Amino acid sequence: MKSINKRPLIVGNNSGETIAEVVVAFALLSIMLVILFQGMQNATKNLANANDHRKSSDIAMIQLQSESLTTGAAKKVVEGTDIYRHVVRIQNYVYVVYTSSPET
Repeated sequence: MKSINKRPLIVGNNSGETIAEVVVAFALLSIMLVILFQGMQNATKNLANANDHRKSSDIAMIQLQSESLTTGAAKKVVEGTDIYRHVVRIQNYVYVVYTSSPET
C-alpha cells in the first residue's frame, strides 16, 4: 500500500524560489529608495528657490520704496492704472501708501 504524506516538506530544494524572492525584494527596496531620494532632492531645490524668490522680492521692495523718497508728490505706480504711491514720513519712519487717488 502506498503511504500518503499529509504534511508538505518545509525544508527542501527551493533555492530558486529564494533567489527570486531576494531579487524582487531588492528591486522593491531600490524603487522605494529612488522615490525617497527624488523627494528629498525636490524639497531641497524648492527650498533654495523659495529663498531666492524671497531675497529677490525683498530687494525689489526696497528699490521700489526708496525710488521716490525725495519727492513728496504722488507717483503713478504703473502707467494706465489708477494706483498712486505716496511716501509719508513720520518721525524716523518712512511709510509707503498706495491709493487710488493722487490726493493724500
